[in-house]
Amino acid sequence: MINQLIKKTWEMYFQCRPLNYFLPFPIGVFGTLRDNECNNPLMLYKNPQLHCKAFLPHFVARDITLEYQEGASAPFEIFFYKKSDFQKIILRVDQLEGFSPPENTLNWYQRTLVELRILPNDYDRVFDQGLRLNERNLEIPEQEWDDFPICLAWAYSDVKANIDLDHLFDEPDDANCRSSHSNPIKWWE
Repeated sequence: MINQLIKKTWEMYFQCRPLNYFLPFPIGVFGTLRDNECNNPLMLYKNPQLHCKAFLPHFVARDITLEYQEGASAPFEIFFYKKSDFQKIILRVDQLEGFSPPENTLNWYQRTLVELRILPNDYDRVFDQGLRLNERNLEIPEQEWDDFPICLAWAYSDVKANIDLDHLFDEPDDANCRSSHSNPIKWWE
């Protein structure tokens, strides 16, 4: 089932142009929307088709923000919904995050399409620790990342971080830049 759902995300990414905020990609969460956190009931308003663990390459989670850190692996959870349930869920989550497409005014959070790497169901490192850890980093070695399937998902990220990251990956490859890595952020406006 997971492989079929991942395949659908890539098909949607390549076939639905232009990309827009109403496409029903899965939703990736790293803060208060995770299991056992205060806003998780929003994710359960409609039963997800699948809920799994993942990580975002080159990021750490700090409180309720994401920060770029080369080689890091921020813990995420991904919720997959039926197409018919997606709008009902995403509207509530957008409201919580202060995001209102398509006329978003670049508030604190931006809904961003990212590449998450899916972890095995029995992976439990860091996931059961509370939200207020100073830093959540799974510390998965980079050479192992290709062992985990990539899934596209919506996530909420800081606008300034998105802009900084776009510039970082647009720079030519040198000692101060990681453009040799693929930018895990795939789309945002």
